[in-house]
Order: sequence, then structure tokens, then C-alpha cells
Amino acid sequence: MADVEQLSEPKQLAGYELIAKLADGPMGAVYKAKSHGVEGFEKILVVKVIDPELVETHSFLEILIEEAKRGVNLSHANIAQVYDLGRAEDDNQFYIATEFVDGFDLGRARNLADRASEEWTQALSIFIVSEVAKGLDYAHRRKDFNFNNLNI
Repeated sequence: MADVEQLSEPKQLAGYELIAKLADGPMGAVYKAKSHGVEGFEKILVVKVIDPELVETHSFLEILIEEAKRGVNLSHANIAQVYDLGRAEDDNQFYIATEFVDGFDLGRARNLADRASEEWTQALSIFIVSEVAKGLDYAHRRKDFNFNNLNI
């Protein structure tokens, strides 16, 4: 990720320590974060902090909660795992904690290939599309613990 903004001071949000801002998106800010456990245990993850104006819209909040409930049931190599949907009690801030996938996005990969004058082959494109399709197929077929379709 090209525009990672290291925070001068980590911010606390619920049980997470926000350490770097990865992006500003349409739903809010995206942070690289740590969760802490016993004996120095740390896990790096992503925390998406939802824009408070969006949360004020009841229909958006319902959609957010429903999507998080569906997403937490997905466990696939090509889908970032959803860990938590929460609300920081002190400032009523909603957030979603997800798996941190180290690397960079497809746009950056293309830019790096272009700058290095490397050919972006048809085989590579087919591989990428097939991996995306595997994740989508899994999500479409996934059922909840009561064997009901998740309707993703």
C-alpha cells in the first residue's frame, strides 16, 4: 500500500491499537492495528472505522450488521476473515476488524509491472480471475450453521 500513514501516536479504539492509517474509503477510515493478549501476544489486523454520518442512517447500520454477520461465517484463502463488529462505547464509534493481508492491491501490482517494463501476461490475468472466482464461488455456496444459504 503506497500511502500508508504511520500514526505519530497510536490510537485506542475498543480493544485495538490503531498504528497506521491505510486508506480513507467511502465507509470510513481503514487502519492497520494490533490486538493484545496475555504475555505479550499481539495480532496485526485491519480495523475499518465507520463514518459516523453513515451510522446515523438506520438502513445503513442494518446492512452493515447483516453483512458482518454473513462475513464472519466465511473462511477461505481468497477472502479476508472478519473477526469483529463492534462499537466503542466512549464515542459510539462503529468498527469492523478483519484479517490483515500483507502486500499490495492489484492496481499497485499493475503499476509496478508497468514501471519495470514487465509483461502482464494473459496467464497471470487468468490466474488472478480464477482465484477471485474461487472466493466468490465459496461465498455464494456457503451456508450458516443451520444450513441456510447466506445469500451472498
